[in-house]
Amino acid sequence: MVPRGGPCEPEKMSGCAGGRLLCTACARSSPRLHLHLAAQQGARYTRHRPAEDLAELTFLGLTRNELSGPIPPELGDLANLEELRLDENRLEGELPPELDNLIKLEQLHLDDNQLSGEIPAELIDLPDLALLYLSGNELSGCIPAALLDIADNDLDKLGLEACR
Repeated sequence: MVPRGGPCEPEKMSGCAGGRLLCTACARSSPRLHLHLAAQQGARYTRHRPAEDLAELTFLGLTRNELSGPIPPELGDLANLEELRLDENRLEGELPPELDNLIKLEQLHLDDNQLSGEIPAELIDLPDLALLYLSGNELSGCIPAALLDIADNDLDKLGLEACR
């Protein structure tokens, strides 16, 4: 998966390996930081508080990594995050209310997991959210009406009515 703006130049990349999770971080000449994580076969996500050096993270891509368990509320600490891709995993539980702290978030990909519960109305407080994918989960309740105004969404695939 390549972040917006193209691949990182090799001389600006740093790699790390820890346990069963491999990651690559790219710091461009701009203050933007992109992080790509790829889990090895059978990896299980474990929750850790984000490190200080992730404070400038703008893109987090964890698509198709066989992650399981709840979405960690600590992701809400990544205040500069613009794009969050947790789609096509086995994440479960409710959407953490801390996601509404991601005030710079433009894209939220949570589709094709095992998430349950209601869609938090607080997502409407994300001023730059232009893409919202939640289909392929076990969500219930109603869809906050303002979320239907998001330019790129798959909310019609949820089989839920708009909240009145």
